[in-house]
Amino acid sequence: MSDKHEMHPHSENGGRPGYETTDISGRLVPTIALTVIVGSLLLMPALWWMFTSLLASSKARQPAVSPLASREKDRLPVGPVLEGIEPPETARDRQAAKEAILHSYGWVDEKEQIVRIPIDRAIAIEAGKLQSASMKTSDAATGEDEMPRGANSGRMLKEKSP
Repeated sequence: MSDKHEMHPHSENGGRPGYETTDISGRLVPTIALTVIVGSLLLMPALWWMFTSLLASSKARQPAVSPLASREKDRLPVGPVLEGIEPPETARDRQAAKEAILHSYGWVDEKEQIVRIPIDRAIAIEAGKLQSASMKTSDAATGEDEMPRGANSGRMLKEKSP
């Protein structure tokens, strides 16, 4: 009974194996593996020789070290000088000085008669100039001396001419 169900691998295919036999031979795979291993072993000493000779020629082309530099070789450099980083007291003092300049009168160039005024005063003057310029523009456009209302954002409606 068990002999009836047992099949021989070559029995159904007319005595041929059940796989492709012409793609690769059993000798080719070990031959390729052996070639890769032998080639790698031969290549490693050649690469070592090449790198050591290139390193030697690179060192030969470098200029000689200055005697001054060789004396300084073991000396440590001065500590880092960090720019823009100050103790908090110095930074606060500098900020206070800047604020004092912003909020005071003084000479920018006394020889040229150029002065500075406090920032709040300068803003008020410029706002007044802007307001008076917009008033002149609005008066000239409408021909009226009417102030713009708050709800219209300063725009005046023009009536259409028929």
